[in-house]
Amino acid sequence: MTVRGTGKAVVKASVPKSGIYGSASKNITVTITPKRPAVQAKNIKKKKLQISWKRNKRASGYVIYVASNSKFKKLKKYTVKRTLSKKIVSKLKKGNKYWIRMRAYKTADGKKIYSSYSKTKAVKIRR
Repeated sequence: MTVRGTGKAVVKASVPKSGIYGSASKNITVTITPKRPAVQAKNIKKKKLQISWKRNKRASGYVIYVASNSKFKKLKKYTVKRTLSKKIVSKLKKGNKYWIRMRAYKTADGKKIYSSYSKTKAVKIRR
């Protein structure tokens, strides 16, 4: 079996009748998700943060989460198009530490299928 693209696939496994055993079949639904993005972040200018990643050509877009605590309780969410490979976040407070993570998504059958979250990056605003 070869998987192409992102979305849901139904796999049917069946066994024919044999001897004393009856036939049986089972449908299994599998969700294929986009690849998890690798995120990089750095403080570039006064109160600004540049977030960059390697583009996934099969993704429809990305969701970036910037939080002021490591538990992501207070966060800002940014949705960007698939053509972009970086995002600049401004109006941050000097001296504070921010945590960044993101995930890719693919729109299939009108629904968004998300990748797992990237590894979390922490950046302190020094400028």
